[in-house]
Amino acid sequence: MCTPIIDQVEPLDQKKSSIIQGKSDRKIQLVILFDTSSSMDGLLNQAKSRLWEIVNESSALRYQGEIPSSEIAIYDYGNSGIQNNLFVRKQLDFTSDLDLVSQKLFALNTNGGNEYCGAVIDDALNELTWSSDARDVKMIYIAGNEPFNQGPVNYQEVCALARGKEVLVNTIYCGDHMQGVRKLWKDGAIEANGEDDLGTIINKSILNKAIGLGFDRLE
Repeated sequence: MCTPIIDQVEPLDQKKSSIIQGKSDRKIQLVILFDTSSSMDGLLNQAKSRLWEIVNESSALRYQGEIPSSEIAIYDYGNSGIQNNLFVRKQLDFTSDLDLVSQKLFALNTNGGNEYCGAVIDDALNELTWSSDARDVKMIYIAGNEPFNQGPVNYQEVCALARGKEVLVNTIYCGDHMQGVRKLWKDGAIEANGEDDLGTIINKSILNKAIGLGFDRLE
């Protein structure tokens, strides 16, 4: 099962919600890559909930007391209904519409296919319009349960590309801890300076990266 531990973002009380916060020119870009192959049957709903918590966590970040812009994109991969030989599909380009993000994420379903982590990361890095500002937070979360090195696209080369773009790739392996290590999900995160969920608290990767760039969390 997917077992990352994520702190809940508590609802703002009436007093806090009355505070008018300015808009920051800083940006948070977060991309979800979701395995929708049949091997995720029984794990899908839990993984969706975990990823949605990450979206909420990112939306609670502030930069010098102001609200940064937040952009979310979604891909799914490994689904036999995807009409290309790498089984990778962009569900949603960068958007700030969280209702649309929720709609797309929770509508995902499983259906056969082959899971190529390197291919979906490569598409996300090359197809999306990433910020060129080093002060912005740029992150990918990839969730799945098949070997990280499957497919024709070398994940190590793709992770090197992510490092060059200053995009952190964080892995969420849905299964046993040691199995995830053996299937190279931990190595995938290491290669791209990200974090994995194999015993870590994965929201730290958002907070640690953001705090290092001057962001803080809404209290």
